Amino acid sequence: MRVGLIGAGHAAALHLHALQRLRSAEVTGILDCDLPRAAALAARFALPPEVATADRFYDFGRPHIVHIVTPPASHYPLALDALNRGVHVLVEKPPALTTQQCDALWECAAARGVTIGVNENTAFDPLVRRAAAAIAAGEVGRLLHVDGEFSFGLDPDDIPAPWVAELPGGMLEDLLPHLLVTARALAGARMASDFWRLGSGGGLAHHRHDTLRLILVSESGVTVGLTLSLAGRPKTFRLAAQGTRGAIQIDLSNMLYQLSRTGAGDGALARGFAVTAGAFGDLVQTGRNALALAAGRRERFGGMLPLIRAHHAALAAGAPVPAPLSRAIETVRIVQAIWPRVDATAAAGGAGNR
Repeated sequence: MRVGLIGAGHAAALHLHALQRLRSAEVTGILDCDLPRAAALAARFALPPEVATADRFYDFGRPHIVHIVTPPASHYPLALDALNRGVHVLVEKPPALTTQQCDALWECAAARGVTIGVNENTAFDPLVRRAAAAIAAGEVGRLLHVDGEFSFGLDPDDIPAPWVAELPGGMLEDLLPHLLVTARALAGARMASDFWRLGSGGGLAHHRHDTLRLILVSESGVTVGLTLSLAGRPKTFRLAAQGTRGAIQIDLSNMLYQLSRTGAGDGALARGFAVTAGAFGDLVQTGRNALALAAGRRERFGGMLPLIRAHHAALAAGAPVPAPLSRAIETVRIVQAIWPRVDATAAAGGAGNR
């Protein structure tokens, strides 16, 4: 499968690392407006030279699919151009900045007979997939609630990339989809925002807000509580799923998974044993993870390979793509419900919106 890459930043390198591990993928070229940066990336991965124009990019490489790994504001026009050329698209989150743009992309893909998927890489992490399968199998009973926490750990002097200023919610808006798609993978159903609250600790001079707390409800009645912090430390990405007969905790930053079930022994001794067993399990998992990383059998949290492998396999088989645009529209809708009203919220003293 011939793959074209649009964008030559940090995310592009992550995609290329994954693509190099897929024997069925051949990268045909890199399209980026910054030619020196694209040339350096092409040389680093021993790829064909960068190209400066879209026509040459598509005519020279004739890609079956393009991976769009540029800043969010450019996703829509680049994806629309690729779809109109009859090329499949895999685009970074979010696929567009408005639901209207998402609808336009979906209609164009349908009209041209091609597909458009979204890189929901965190939702395809092996631990998240394992947890989702356990929940679906009833291992925690009926799912009641999902919690998620993402602390990014920015330093006070960290200056965001210029394109971040193009987003109404800044870096919070850019990072929120990671939490949303991962929580949805556990909740197992579409979600709608019920309450949100923005805050600021005042420690990040370049960010108007540095914290978001969000409550959602899924179609199946599962509640979801998410906390996103730009300055919070230690850096972490954790989720917990609570059911009627047990719970699952996932520490994606440290690649740890724990399933606990209720039983006949709920006294102090039983709880102490469960804590000890959980700690021992974490030690065992840490050792296995270290060996798997060293042997190249496991990627660190946030790796692109599982989603890209699944997406390419679906295309080759003519099957539906695993993270379609039709599902990603939900994420865009939730994000857009928050930030178009940020100014009004601030004027009201930072109250949440219901």
